[in-house]
Amino acid sequence: MKDKKILFIVEGEKTEFKLMNHLMNLYYPNNNYYIWSYKTNIHALYSLLETNDSDFSDLDILFVLRSQEKNPVIREKLNEYYSNIVLIFDYDPQDNRFDTKKIEKLMHYFNNSQENGILYLNYPMIEVFKKLNKSSGDTYEYGMITVGDNQKVDDFNLENTVEEHSICRYKEYINRCTSETDWYKYTRAMCDQILVQNLKKYNKIVFGQYRIPKDINNIDLEKTLEVQNKLFKCEQRFYELCTCIFYVLELRNKGFSMENFTEWILSY
Repeated sequence: MKDKKILFIVEGEKTEFKLMNHLMNLYYPNNNYYIWSYKTNIHALYSLLETNDSDFSDLDILFVLRSQEKNPVIREKLNEYYSNIVLIFDYDPQDNRFDTKKIEKLMHYFNNSQENGILYLNYPMIEVFKKLNKSSGDTYEYGMITVGDNQKVDDFNLENTVEEHSICRYKEYINRCTSETDWYKYTRAMCDQILVQNLKKYNKIVFGQYRIPKDINNIDLEKTLEVQNKLFKCEQRFYELCTCIFYVLELRNKGFSMENFTEWILSY
């Protein structure tokens, strides 16, 4: 861990920045990292990268981002060496630039934090965190989001047996029901439970069972996207899932067995 220097590239300027900073302080407080806010979504990022290198064959993401940054201090930070690059964005299929093949291209390219970088795509990020903090988590197995906007906010219920929310109303609803925005009130134990719920949901999406994966050292983000894209194409909906918290697993150099993962969780 001492040799790591991590660059987080996040979508939002404030909320995502604060959440990732808090997670790092909770799980690995002595790490060397820098969080840079892109201030727009994954589809804008794809357009920017494609303009610079259409097939990503000779792509230097830090060079591209430096060319867009006007603040000289931040530009200098982006000129530093980073051992690990982590990109954290939302799926955002409601954007008119959304294209499953383009998202898959990004996920395939950004598949290793120590090489090109790793992309943690969230479905979506902040709202899932808030929701799992306020709800029991029992219904999270079934939580899905649709693309239509014909659902009224007042029709939503965090504890529905089978949840299916319109993406156009989802964020409004979650923000109404979960006023907690101070991430520093999220304890390590609370975040552990959010991690566990999302590991179970990932396993449900990829392997069909709502349980902690047998191999938590090899989370398959590409397969997750493949399933989500297939569901979206066929039914115009996708599963709720927050993947960014999985990075705390990667930071543990020794990896986890199921036994020591359980001990790690229960120790807080």
